[in-house]
Amino acid sequence: LHFEAGLFTRRRMDIPLKKLQMVQIAEPILRRAMGFATLLFDTAASNAPGAPGEVATEACVPMVGAEDVPDRVRAAFPGLDTTIDGDLLPCAPWAVARSIVVGALQWTALAAVVHLAVPQPTVWALGAVGGMLGFLDARRQGWRVTERFIVIRRGFLARNTWVLPREKVQSVRWTQGPLLRLNRLGRVVIWFPGGRLALHDVAEAEAAAVFGSLRDRR
Repeated sequence: LHFEAGLFTRRRMDIPLKKLQMVQIAEPILRRAMGFATLLFDTAASNAPGAPGEVATEACVPMVGAEDVPDRVRAAFPGLDTTIDGDLLPCAPWAVARSIVVGALQWTALAAVVHLAVPQPTVWALGAVGGMLGFLDARRQGWRVTERFIVIRRGFLARNTWVLPREKVQSVRWTQGPLLRLNRLGRVVIWFPGGRLALHDVAEAEAAAVFGSLRDRR
């Protein structure tokens, strides 16, 4: 991958494909409305503390047409064996309800703070806004684990999609807090050089199957 940027100070960067760890697609809501996305190409050195004067090998393409994103991702990962948007699996129905409740509680807490500063009954409507945003966030979440790649998408106002080759997975963890156990949900966390990603909350059996697949064939 070859990158060039800068107006007064020109910078060029080359990243061998075998060194590429992950591609992140950032699509904030205003950028989506304009039909653009931002691509971030990460290597292990991007998130690792380097020696003094060492430059992190992370490259960014700030404005890419939405229709060109799949081709750019496939240029980085020629062996990509899945789509990055339309064919992703949703989170569990209970996870949607949980996201609505969490969003409503968070924005209600914000409304309480605002109400202390500016007493207005209408600020309590923020709780409903938070619940709606939680619903939209959960409905737009998606994930897929294939033979070669892991794709995770989350977020509504600030949507992000991560594409990670399975060969980069270093360890995998299956977690269940009290609320997840109560709702019979599971969460799979994937560690790779320089960071980690968490799959969406899914049914216990599905989380166990994904965990076993990644553990045995990473």
